[in-house]
Amino acid sequence: MSIIKKRRGVHEGRITIAVSACERWIGNAITCGLLRNLYDDDDEYRYRIHATRRSRGEECHIIALTRDPDNHYVRELEKDGAEIRETDFRSKESLDKALYDVDWLVFVAESNKDRMEEARMMAMSAKKNDVGGIIVCSVLGVDEGNTRTHREFQEMERMWCNEMRNCVMLRLGLLQQTLLLWSRMIKRERMLSMTPDGRQDKLVPANFKDVIKAILHFVNDDEREIKRHRIYDLSGPDAITPREIVHMLSYATRRDIEYEQMNREELEDYFRSLKGRDRYTDELEIDRRRGRRGDDRHRGDEAALDPHRFLPMREPEIEIVCDILEFATEEDMSLYLSNDLRKLTHQEPIPMYQYIEENAEKFMKRGGDKGDRRRIQNYSGHFISRL
Repeated sequence: MSIIKKRRGVHEGRITIAVSACERWIGNAITCGLLRNLYDDDDEYRYRIHATRRSRGEECHIIALTRDPDNHYVRELEKDGAEIRETDFRSKESLDKALYDVDWLVFVAESNKDRMEEARMMAMSAKKNDVGGIIVCSVLGVDEGNTRTHREFQEMERMWCNEMRNCVMLRLGLLQQTLLLWSRMIKRERMLSMTPDGRQDKLVPANFKDVIKAILHFVNDDEREIKRHRIYDLSGPDAITPREIVHMLSYATRRDIEYEQMNREELEDYFRSLKGRDRYTDELEIDRRRGRRGDDRHRGDEAALDPHRFLPMREPEIEIVCDILEFATEEDMSLYLSNDLRKLTHQEPIPMYQYIEENAEKFMKRGGDKGDRRRIQNYSGHFISRL
């Protein structure tokens, strides 16, 4: 029997999916993906979320939970078809109203110092409102990491498991799209700085599109796939070092890019220096509107997943990125390579070199010579081992 229950006759035949923290990057991008089918024009997933539900006599309805309904990017979600529900995450009454008639909740922790208390309030309200399935976005290595981010997400996972019967944990590392936060450094200084040791530290970045596919997998096949407190490590297909990322960028842009060591304090200062709306973010909005019209689907999809739209970064967001990188310096991230994405989506995860190649212009100065770039995919399969 499906874990999704028809609620008191309200909206019978409609599956409602709510996503939290939609005024910030992760929650907003997930909602964009659910609304706009960001699947590299893959009809299989468009079929699975829409046609399969229609065959059951069900429609999907996306709800964006946000504390700031007037946010520009939240309004963009409304234009794409989401229902906007203003939510005070510290108010029981507001949360109960926000989660009324919700079948699935994709929980993204708020980017503020009170995120633990707000997560606890959300879990209690989800239980009270009998939300059928919970998908919690967590971080890789919560069981081993000693950073504040890892400790808090470990506690958050434990709390959700105690409160809810049907929930899954999607543990994420550094997403491939996060590399765009370094694009200014790459463009202006032809360098990349991520961890103190660029040769030994490894990352296992997954592509955001694959993460959205995994979320849709649960929403579509809830009665067969969701298990009690199931944990999934969503990694990319390869463990790569920052210096290997530099080689990929150099191949894709035909520019000599160097790797420079940078300590945590310097990296935090760099993130704080990233400004908000500028010429680049204006171009992202143009790309997104074109993608919505169908003029350029790829550019529109990637613009919706670009973290630049949500600059400047908040201090808790900076802390999460830096804690993930710090964990990579302490642990062998190759141990966190997982086949979970492949099992969930029934497709090969997008490798980092493919993402960099397809978005190379974002790491090049405007008007720069793109030339006849060597295609990194020629090195696929053995690329990592040859560096």
